[in-house]
Amino acid sequence: MPANVFLIGYRGTGKTTVAQRLALKLGWEWVDADVEVELCAGKSVAEIFAQEAEPAFRDLEESVVAKLCQRAAQVVALGGGAILRPSTRERIGQAGFVVWLTATPATIAERLAADATTATRRPNLTPLSGLAEIEQVLRERSPIYQACADLTIDTETRSPQDVADEIAAHLRPAM
Repeated sequence: MPANVFLIGYRGTGKTTVAQRLALKLGWEWVDADVEVELCAGKSVAEIFAQEAEPAFRDLEESVVAKLCQRAAQVVALGGGAILRPSTRERIGQAGFVVWLTATPATIAERLAADATTATRRPNLTPLSGLAEIEQVLRERSPIYQACADLTIDTETRSPQDVADEIAAHLRPAM
């Protein structure tokens, strides 16, 4: 069994919800890395982006993920851009099993639009917005997500519990 499970992927692919369900199934703790960043900063991710810009957020995120990698028996929902820094990619690969959760840009846009916290917690990442931004960012990040992932799961038409069950099934041979 790996020391940890890290869920990566674009926002709105179900990382936090799946992390909760998978942790319950494994008897582990779960952590949302963005929440940990917000606790360290004393402000939301959107406020960090607005007040200090993305590089400051990424510095804090890298520090938080490094600390999380020192723990064990946890499922970690990483922020969508956590994999942008090579050092973070290396750390999560060494500290656990990495699962890339995917969905189509249209589905991601629908999920984000339905989430009341999107506007206050999730900053725009480009001058674009909505579906155009999702498509652009996914074009840039997908090769990185793919290179990091030990397992890729399409969450498009699956419940969070089904996704958690599939991840657990992949972990069992290692148990």
